[in-house]
Amino acid sequence: MKKGFTLAEVLITLGIIGIVAALTIPTLIHNFQVKALKSQLLETFSLVNQAVGLMKANESIPSLYNYYTIYDINRGGFYHSAEFKEKFAKYVKMQKTRKHLKL
Repeated sequence: MKKGFTLAEVLITLGIIGIVAALTIPTLIHNFQVKALKSQLLETFSLVNQAVGLMKANESIPSLYNYYTIYDINRGGFYHSAEFKEKFAKYVKMQKTRKHLKL
């Protein structure tokens, strides 16, 4: 007499493995996506922070906040924003800019 598993036992085992996989794989994928997004965010923050530091040093600006956040209601908002975008673009590689955005 040969020893082995019956077809029913194999199918039940595969069904249990499938259910466990269906419950765990979405969680693993979500965790991976969260870690990837966090890594990209930290890298972007670091690059922007370095660009701002270089900009401040090269342009001799002690505080970007005080220099570029001058608000004038008669001019329709922050009137140094175009100057900031122009100078900041020198320190980062931009793939695409949107001209219709108003800051």
